[in-house]
Formats: sequence, structure tokens, C-alpha cells
Amino acid sequence: KYNVDYEVSKSSKNAENTGSKRSLKYLFEYLRTRNQDATKLWKDIQNIVIKTVFLAQPHLFSAYRMCRPGASPSSESVCFELLGFDILIDRTLKPWVLEVNRCPSFGTNEQIDFDIKMKLLLDTFELLRFRTSDRKKSFASEKAEAQRRLYTNQGKTSRLVDDTTTLLSTGTYGDLRNRQKKLADIKEKLYLLHRETFENRHLGDFIRLFPVEDSIRMNELMSLLTKCFDVLYVNKKDLSWSNKYYNRYK
Repeated sequence: KYNVDYEVSKSSKNAENTGSKRSLKYLFEYLRTRNQDATKLWKDIQNIVIKTVFLAQPHLFSAYRMCRPGASPSSESVCFELLGFDILIDRTLKPWVLEVNRCPSFGTNEQIDFDIKMKLLLDTFELLRFRTSDRKKSFASEKAEAQRRLYTNQGKTSRLVDDTTTLLSTGTYGDLRNRQKKLADIKEKLYLLHRETFENRHLGDFIRLFPVEDSIRMNELMSLLTKCFDVLYVNKKDLSWSNKYYNRYK
């Protein structure tokens, strides 16, 4: 949201057109008065943000799986981050990422701070869709997982093996597994469709950068993401990440 470094000129007057900070809206209007292509600059900024996040995704995917062992790669997220991108724009209007802040400041020393950051937080919490039922569902899920482990540890797996042997002998096991997998895929896609519909209706001033509706652009992004995982993902044999993206967005 900011273009001018606060520490460089914080003694200036507290006004958007004369103060120490500028909004992107002000910057783009200023560029247009100088016959510069602000629309292209904004697209370039979005593109560099996508590429930066893609570079970090293999590490995040690995770290997330370590924190949630056994969870499906496409399961619902249980955390989020607000990232602050420091972007330098050179004289040719080419953006460069200087750094990414995982803990950006939410101080409100000036009115422009309050206006932008308060709107950001309001839009964020609206998008997160916190519900009182979430806590109950979490407790129920943890209880079910504990019971599942207890059930396994009590030696009940032998009965499962016997049941599996019976199904294999009757030739119905493979059909059952296929039906279960298809049903699970349908349920997952319906859930994702419902979630993305909600997100699209409650974006506020957020812009969804990925996935995109343009199939050509989406193929380009998926190719880039695949290269990032091929080069940066530690476990080369683990292809579960592809289920999270290719199966979800194909």
C-alpha cells in the first residue's frame, strides 16, 4: 500500500499528497498524469508477488505437513499470514522485490496508516469467516483422531485385514475403493467450490491472484509452480503436492 519509505521523510506534513507516505491509488493517479502505464505496473507487481510466493511454497508445504502429520495435502488450512512486500520501482517502472515481511507493522502513526490498515484487517477477518462452530468441530475432530489411534493400538487392525481379505476374495474390494475415492473427490471439489464462492463474495479490497479463470494464464502459473517444486522441494519422490494443485484446479 505504500510507496515512500516512512523513515526517510516522516517529518513531512500529514497529508497524502504532501506527507511521508503515499497510497497506491495516489501513485497510480500520479503516473497517469505523467502519461505512464499504471495498469501495466500494477500487473507487473501482481506477477512478481505470485512468483515470490511460489518460490516459498515448497518450503511452506513441507513445514505445514510436519505440523499436521497425516492430514490430506488438500485439507482445509488452519492458519494464515499477512505478508508485507517491500517493492522498489525503478525509473523504467519495473518492480523489484526487496524483502518480504512476515510480521509487517500495524502501527497507526498517521491517518493514512489507520485508513489502510484498519480496512485490511476488517477485510481479512471477513474473509477468514470465523464461526463459533469451528472450535466444536476442531474438538470433535481431535477426539475422533484419538479414538482412531486407540482403536488401532488395541490390535483391531487384524479384523480389518480379515475384512480386506474377504473383499479381495469376492472381487469387490477394488470396486469399493474406486467408489470411495470418486465420492471423496466429488465431496472435496464441492467443498472447494463452496469455499471459493464464499471468498469471491467477501474479498473486499483483496484480489485473488491464484487460481485464475484464464486457462492459458493458469497453465503458465502451474508450469512455474511445478518448476519451483522440482527444484526446491526437499522430498523429490513425494508427489502429494500435485494433488493439492493439479487435482484441485484441473
